[in-house]
Amino acid sequence: AGLWRASLEGQEQISDPLRDCPDGKPVNLYIVPMFKDGNPVGALFSVMPHDDFSRHLVMTFWQDEGFSFLIKKDGSVIAPSRRVEAAGIVNYIATLAALPQAGHTLAARVQQALDSGSTAFLQYYSLSGNRYAYLMPVGINDWSLVSVLPAYMTEDHLRSVMLGTGMLGAVQILCILAFIWHINRVQYNASTRLWQQVYVDTLTEGCSYTRFLMKASEQLSELPGRWALMSLDIDNFKLVNSILDQETGNATLLKLYRLLRAWAGRPHELVARHTGDVFVALLPLTGERQLEQRLDELCNQILHTRVDENDSYRLVPSIGICLLPENPLQDSSLETWLDKSTLARRTVKGNHEQLYAFFDESMESIIRYRKNIENDMVSALAREEFEIYYQSKHAASDGRLVGAEALVRWQRNGVQVPPGDFIAEFERNGFIVNLDRYVFLHVCRQIREWRKAGLEPVPVSVNISRLHLYDPGFVERYIRMLDVAEKDRKLLQLEITESVLLENASLIKDTVSRLRAQGVTILIDDFGTGYSAMSMLKEIKVDGVKLDKSFLVGIGSPRTDTLLRSTISMCRSLDMEVTVEGVETAHEVAFLRSLGCDTIQGYYFSRPSPAAVFTAMLQEAQPHD
Repeated sequence: AGLWRASLEGQEQISDPLRDCPDGKPVNLYIVPMFKDGNPVGALFSVMPHDDFSRHLVMTFWQDEGFSFLIKKDGSVIAPSRRVEAAGIVNYIATLAALPQAGHTLAARVQQALDSGSTAFLQYYSLSGNRYAYLMPVGINDWSLVSVLPAYMTEDHLRSVMLGTGMLGAVQILCILAFIWHINRVQYNASTRLWQQVYVDTLTEGCSYTRFLMKASEQLSELPGRWALMSLDIDNFKLVNSILDQETGNATLLKLYRLLRAWAGRPHELVARHTGDVFVALLPLTGERQLEQRLDELCNQILHTRVDENDSYRLVPSIGICLLPENPLQDSSLETWLDKSTLARRTVKGNHEQLYAFFDESMESIIRYRKNIENDMVSALAREEFEIYYQSKHAASDGRLVGAEALVRWQRNGVQVPPGDFIAEFERNGFIVNLDRYVFLHVCRQIREWRKAGLEPVPVSVNISRLHLYDPGFVERYIRMLDVAEKDRKLLQLEITESVLLENASLIKDTVSRLRAQGVTILIDDFGTGYSAMSMLKEIKVDGVKLDKSFLVGIGSPRTDTLLRSTISMCRSLDMEVTVEGVETAHEVAFLRSLGCDTIQGYYFSRPSPAAVFTAMLQEAQPHD
């Protein structure tokens, strides 16, 4: 505390040896005051291992016969010499006082010199023989440097003694100069290093988040007008590091920073990387419409940014904007406003249709609800609060039960949480990977139970998140689980959504091919809701598609009927089984049957049901002898 106070008064400080917390080894703390307008406003800290510190101060000289060490005002040794003769010296004054001849007198002379900050020249007899010693203050704290020389090296002639004394003094001067040079070098290096750490982002070499907060606060306080704060990150950016490598990930972040810096290059616009792939920006607000146009431009640039030569990953941004009132720092801190831009960003996280959102107060309750769900998800999985429901699939030709889709429901505190409230959140935070695995294993267990009950199982499809498909170890891991749980690989089908195909065609193509090579059936869910679904079928071969219920809207009109008929015909010509979801009426069933549709799924036959209800349905559908 004393060193800190002294540094705030403008004094450079070096501590006595301290014990470092991580490894317990002694260190010395350097504290250099920082000035603004000539007044100290803070301090920079630097730490050096005490052994390194000592090496710069203590030395041997005159063919290793002489040696030096550093002492404090009370005589205690700060930096001991490594010479054997000096190894036992803990307190120089106490060592002198213990000498049999004039020890107390010598000790008193040294104490007086230390108290007055002056030099002293000593001659005394120790167990190692006659010794000369020279003591000189170093000008830092209350420390003095002691240099010791054997007397026999100067006893031949008085001139040699005088020369030796002069040389001993010269040695002390050199020691002091070396010490001062070293301290200045350490302080300069520490200041430069700490400046880099505090004000420069180590990855982008641009403005650090700390520097951003300082400059943004200054501008908001001093410059008139309206402002907007922006928070941006990239959806599932960690996959870049896992799919490609850390070097590519860092290069991509640097590319993003430069893109943002060029985009926000107008006067007084600030950009910085907060942490990981999160960036922040301060923008003068000239109008909301103009800002929206700029955001559209930014999103378009990011969407077309290539991560690597093979386009292995598509960058999708999530952006939150907080529009600041006049005098925004009068009642709230800058961090508070940044938190609100972060809240807005999280509302569009994972939503590839809407890439940015402006903060409004209603978002806080949404985020709190999501946070509560996130806090409960791990324990809920451990307690098996997630229940598997089954929705039947039926043959369009005769209505036979031919399969099912596994869906998950969450019984949270006795209330069923709508899937839309937690599935999207789990997609955002990555927990969906754990939930998918949980569903997959429970379906495998259910198939075994059907077999034990003497029932013939039907194929069950399980939804797989896009996060799995970006995991290089996904195929091998799921095949291992499948082999342990269920030998018939055709009974466990995997559904992937059409939107995944549009994100990363080359990677998904490879993953799907590897799964199908292992005998796993792959279905595309929500087929027809995207813009490029048809063209993707040229690149990625799958076993079946599930047409979204939007295809059924307007049945009876020539255009709708033609579109549905053409789609089913095309898919069947590519050897893909066609399932239509959301079927609710007998008219729809009859029409789909006439078009050659393979299977139908929807409320007309059954709503999603708990395992026990579906098991009864399966038992009823068993062939009778």
